[in-house]
Amino acid sequence: ACLLARHVLRMNGNRRVQQRTRASASVLRAMEYMSDCYASDLSLAQLGDVAKLNPSHLVTVFRKATGLAPHQFLIHLRIDRAKQRLRCSRERDTPLAEMSVQLGFNDQSHFIRHFKRLTGTTPGAWRAAERQRTCNTSRSP
Repeated sequence: ACLLARHVLRMNGNRRVQQRTRASASVLRAMEYMSDCYASDLSLAQLGDVAKLNPSHLVTVFRKATGLAPHQFLIHLRIDRAKQRLRCSRERDTPLAEMSVQLGFNDQSHFIRHFKRLTGTTPGAWRAAERQRTCNTSRSP
């Protein structure tokens, strides 16, 4: 009986490790796809196809792996890309309305709302602070 119990536990343990590994690979595939297509209007069905998981199961596995739901992860990704573009000298003068659409937000107010929620400041104020920081850094001896 003890041998049988050990064998069952050992087999189930291996199965759980295999499931975790498959889930991790699925989450990585979904994250890479979101990183490549962050400006597109992505659906859970698309992400599920890419990850090779049922969309509702993908949400569960994704949240366990990253601490965020896929849509929240996508918003964070878009805001990170926005910061990169706001920091870039050739993109600094791009109007925020244009940038918001290019990043995949519905409109400028949608972009600003999420940017402020995640960074604590508006994109315009963040851009001005970055300019000031860059100018002060370049003037330092």
